[in-house]
Amino acid sequence: MPRRKFSRLTNAQKQALRGELDAKVPVTELAKKYGVSRRTIYNHRNRWDERLPQSRSKVLTVRVSAEDMERLDALARELDLSRADTA
Repeated sequence: MPRRKFSRLTNAQKQALRGELDAKVPVTELAKKYGVSRRTIYNHRNRWDERLPQSRSKVLTVRVSAEDMERLDALARELDLSRADTA
């Protein structure tokens, strides 16, 4: 079994990380400081953000034909909405 390249964060480190993220410390700097990947920092930030009432919206990915995309864009222009709002 391959060894992990990065370490896990302790609970104390997670609490400190949360404070530093709130203070807008750059993610790259935090990843170096804690010896983890940038992705780990983003994962923790996203988990905390999801617990907040103003959490970001969910993403839905759908494949459509070129013809359907043209119809969607035409409808969006007609309604003066974005493509996402129209969908």
